[in-house]
Amino acid sequence: MAKSVTRNSSVIKIITSALINSTDDYIVADSEWSNGCRSDLVLEPKSLSSDLSPIIIEFQQSVNNVFMKRATEYALQAFKRYQVDPIVLIICMNNVSSDIESLTTPSNILGCRSYPSHNWARNGNV
Repeated sequence: MAKSVTRNSSVIKIITSALINSTDDYIVADSEWSNGCRSDLVLEPKSLSSDLSPIIIEFQQSVNNVFMKRATEYALQAFKRYQVDPIVLIICMNNVSSDIESLTTPSNILGCRSYPSHNWARNGNV
C-alpha cells in the first residue's frame, strides 16, 4: 500500500520538497532497470535536460549490507539511464542493522539519516 500511496502527486510533492526543495518537477518513471531488477519507485525530472537528479525510493523491512548492495545497483542503473547521480531514499519500516547504522550520520531532513554514497549516488538517506 505504501508503494501506491507514494505515486500520488501530492505525496511526490512532499517527498521532492523535503529532498531537493522543489515540488512540481518530477513524474513517476519506469522502475525496471536494464539489468532486469526493479526498484519500488523511481521519480524522474519532467525535463530530462534539467540538472535535477532522479529519485529512487525503496521500502524495506530491514536495511542491512545485502540490501545496501542492491540499492547501490539501483543507483548505478539510474546513472546509466539518466547520466546523473540519483538520490536514493530508503524508507525502513522495521530495523537498520548495526553495521549500517554505524555508518549513518544525521541528515538535514527530519527523521532521516544519511548514508555515505561514495560516488554511487548524489545523496543517500535512510
